[in-house]
Amino acid sequence: MFPPLRQRVLLTLAVILGGLACYAAGLAAAPWDGSSGCSLLFASSWATALGAFVVALGVASVIAAVPAAAGNPLAGPFVLAMCLGVAAVAGGSIEDWIRTRPTDGSGSGYWVLALETLIWAGLMVLMILVIQVLRQRIAGRIPDVLKRRSEEERGRQAAWMFESLVLKSPQAGDAAPAASGVRLKPFGGVWQQIGLSLVISTVVGGFLILLLMQWMDPGQVIFVPLIAFTAGAVAAHQIVQTRIGIGILLSPLLVGLVGYVVVALTYGNDVTALQAAIYGLPGEGRAPAAVLRAALALPIHYASAGVMGAAMGLGWSQVMFETRIPSASADGEAAASG
Repeated sequence: MFPPLRQRVLLTLAVILGGLACYAAGLAAAPWDGSSGCSLLFASSWATALGAFVVALGVASVIAAVPAAAGNPLAGPFVLAMCLGVAAVAGGSIEDWIRTRPTDGSGSGYWVLALETLIWAGLMVLMILVIQVLRQRIAGRIPDVLKRRSEEERGRQAAWMFESLVLKSPQAGDAAPAASGVRLKPFGGVWQQIGLSLVISTVVGGFLILLLMQWMDPGQVIFVPLIAFTAGAVAAHQIVQTRIGIGILLSPLLVGLVGYVVVALTYGNDVTALQAAIYGLPGEGRAPAAVLRAALALPIHYASAGVMGAAMGLGWSQVMFETRIPSASADGEAAASG
């Protein structure tokens, strides 16, 4: 289930280097008053913060393409999200942000967070595309000692592995040996696969967010999305059996977007929303207090911990399919004994 030692070392080095770049970008996205919370649009200068993260994520994507080319392609989004998680953890929770919001009913800052979520979604798609292109270009230049599997094993795993994260939809089982008998059977075409996997991962992950997210504690806003979207990704992949991962990888950001919009539509100001979340008293005509839990994390928490959990869930779901493919040696032994 876990990659060999050389792959773990490669992943660790990639996270350290990319994490340092994202940490520096996180400093540029700090609020002007020094409070907690890393936000692009509530930073001292949103243009500086956005530019810093574009550069940092670009660096992290180039670095992440190396382990993605040497092993599982999902290592790319995983490393990218983990690097971003360094800035998210260093930035802290949403608590200071929401406590300093105006109480005069002048509007909800959650509209701004919803817009920021869309920006993060665009950045993640762009960076995953960069990883995809670079991975294909450098795959042949990776030393054999760093590769996870032999060419024979890579051919056998083509029945279940995400050879494409975003664009192309390879036909299931193209390179799988007939003896394996294992084929993914994706639902519909490319867009149907993306859409259905997005919906399933969003529903499962969102439900777990509402169930497990009890407060805006820094630990909860990281580990709850990680756990929730690991489960959501496994469920979506097992049901849809797609080899296109982008819908599942974006599902955490969709949950955050819906949470922010619901709060912005039903609460006059952010402190009222906070009080409803604390005391469980949403008020007449407002969303249930449980729905507010999806808005207790910042967009960067969904873009980092949520996407990382989705990548982990996809990887584990792949392993579930891999274990159903008999090894070549096992096939030979069975033939000999027959």
